[in-house]
Amino acid sequence: MTEYPSLLLMSTALPDARNVRRRVQMTYLVASKTGYFGHVELIERSGRFVSFLSYIKVLATEKPKVVHIFEPSLPVFPAIFLLLKILGKKIVYDSGDLHHMNAKRRGRSKLLYYFLSLNEFLAYKLSDAIVVRGAGAIEVICTKYAVPITKITRIPDPVELERFALAECKQDFKRPVLGFASSLDLILSHGRTLARGWELIHVAKNLINLGVNDFTILIIGRGPGKKVLEELANALGVKEHVIFTGYVSESLYPEYINCIDIGIYESYANSGYEVMAGTKMQEYMAAGKPVIAGNVGEARYALGDTELLVQPCDLSSDTDMERYIDEITKKVIKLIKEPELRESLGNRNKNKAFEEYSPSVFERRIKNFYSKLI
Repeated sequence: MTEYPSLLLMSTALPDARNVRRRVQMTYLVASKTGYFGHVELIERSGRFVSFLSYIKVLATEKPKVVHIFEPSLPVFPAIFLLLKILGKKIVYDSGDLHHMNAKRRGRSKLLYYFLSLNEFLAYKLSDAIVVRGAGAIEVICTKYAVPITKITRIPDPVELERFALAECKQDFKRPVLGFASSLDLILSHGRTLARGWELIHVAKNLINLGVNDFTILIIGRGPGKKVLEELANALGVKEHVIFTGYVSESLYPEYINCIDIGIYESYANSGYEVMAGTKMQEYMAAGKPVIAGNVGEARYALGDTELLVQPCDLSSDTDMERYIDEITKKVIKLIKEPELRESLGNRNKNKAFEEYSPSVFERRIKNFYSKLI
């Protein structure tokens, strides 16, 4: 029988969390049969790299006992799930998001929203085991899909922590630096067009109004929302305080994360955000940065005993958007005035990151999961 690279072996060499899924997907594509996996076939995104016929070939030639499917997408799903049930295979459904809620947040068509809803409903119902990344996903899935908690296992993505812990900032930014790192996707909600990171632009305006002028907003990433954010910064008169890095290479990315003094991880009143693990939050933590985040999901678990959690924003309410911006501003002011608090929370976050998100912890969790499943 063909021997394939171990998923765990490849995962320990990941450069950072931005590439976790890409590399894990490719590992699923070639499958893993080494070590303690036993007869397990790991299959990559349906419809992306492999076709339905490829699934049939794998099932016929390798005869796996367990099929591990990572976030299936159209058009293969749900046919592959139904086929696997007919063949009597054990199915592991592995997802880090509620895709139908993400589609809703991005203003996608209702048809896509309902199709994804059906897909995910079937995935959670038909699977023998479910792997999630964020702590909040367990409660959401149990409640929304009436799935028993014993069926769900939390295995957060690993982060190559040393790259962030050891990197140094070589950029000359006006301090403190408030950072946001993400793809700059558009957010279409209730007739308004926003972009990820919009709250930092408004926080900049609040800081200036409060007489705080020495700071930088550092937005790391690229995407269609960049133009929206630039226009917002111009409209609010804060563009001289905002720096857009655009695309940052893998080698420079940890350096930019370490230029941040205060990390911001957005949070909206959307069950999709309760499910997410927050890889950017994990990277801020690995770099030893304090993080302002929503009081939901993995953030509540990872940052629960800090003073920096805010209530998620209801994007349908102008009043709540103002409340959300004001809450973040107050947390930022507190951290600016108390550098000792910044340092202590940053150190606490780094320790937590090494306890929860290191590749070795990821390997142990995967190993335990499969030792019980097979």
